[in-house]
Amino acid sequence: MICQPVRGHKHHTGGCLKMVSMRVFRLMAALFFLVFPAAGPAPCHEWIQPEPGQPPRWGHPDGLSISLQPTPGPRGLIRLHAPHLGQTFPRVINFVSLEPVAGGRRAQSELERSADGNPGLRFTSGDTLEDALRATPTGPNRGVVEKHTDHEILRLFIASERMPNGAHPAVEARFDSRSPHSVTFRTLAGPDSAPMASLVLSATMGNYARLRRVWLAKGPVHARDLWGDYRPDRLNFAPWRGWKLDELTQQDGLARVAWENDEDNPAQADYAPGVSPHWRYQGKKATQLWETRAVPGLEARVNARKTYWGESGPIPGGISFENCELEAPFRPGAEFTFTVSPRTPADLGFRNR
Repeated sequence: MICQPVRGHKHHTGGCLKMVSMRVFRLMAALFFLVFPAAGPAPCHEWIQPEPGQPPRWGHPDGLSISLQPTPGPRGLIRLHAPHLGQTFPRVINFVSLEPVAGGRRAQSELERSADGNPGLRFTSGDTLEDALRATPTGPNRGVVEKHTDHEILRLFIASERMPNGAHPAVEARFDSRSPHSVTFRTLAGPDSAPMASLVLSATMGNYARLRRVWLAKGPVHARDLWGDYRPDRLNFAPWRGWKLDELTQQDGLARVAWENDEDNPAQADYAPGVSPHWRYQGKKATQLWETRAVPGLEARVNARKTYWGESGPIPGGISFENCELEAPFRPGAEFTFTVSPRTPADLGFRNR
């Protein structure tokens, strides 16, 4: 651009300077927004949400997801799926049962008998707690997607039938787009529920991954060191072992406990001929962990087996954990997060002392 003097004012260049200043301002503004883009809604996250005629399944397509019956497996259990480990749906990495303590008795959603006479209590889902408790589903709900500035949340409610001890437990399941390998359960109770001392969320199928090392504040402890010669109960379980809050890893106000397999490649185990296909591990090795707020009265527990549930054969390598759980005094809205990660416990912040 050539600046021309204004007629009658040979040395006056105000008009020219204004034009230059405007162009510089526009250039600087363009550069600013290239470097510091304006905040806006996060890109849409792809979610698994059931469509008519599809299984009742929710979560991350390439991470952790959950499903309910009629996905294969016992009734009264939330199924956990981990395709990020190379496990094709509907293969289950673990189950979660709802086990409330009320009136001095602990009920188990998998083992109680339903109102229809069948083993295992019915689970129903809804976009609200009221819908889930109503227990008259017309089909699986899709869940609610909450859009935030930098992430999305998919949430839904799951309720059990009312249990023989009077408890009527429910959970809100929440998936965060920033945490593809985790699901958070908020513990809740229906308005007709008996008072609950606790609502245990128990991961019930550790034998599938042959989990043998539990990571505590003092470091890893192996299953063989927890049980020597023991007398199994009538269902062939080893006795429970537990740890109080001060024995658990704590970080940022959370208590955490992790379990892992002790083999280099659990997918290459040598199984006895009678072991059912659903017990034969597939895919990558993973760490499974629970975490929740570090509150007084919190306890982590495990039991174990040498043979697979259903007596389909011995577990390769010997005794391994089956039920892995946390229990805390019941508080509506308390959060328990379950993670299935391909990272090692050390990579997830657990210390090998």
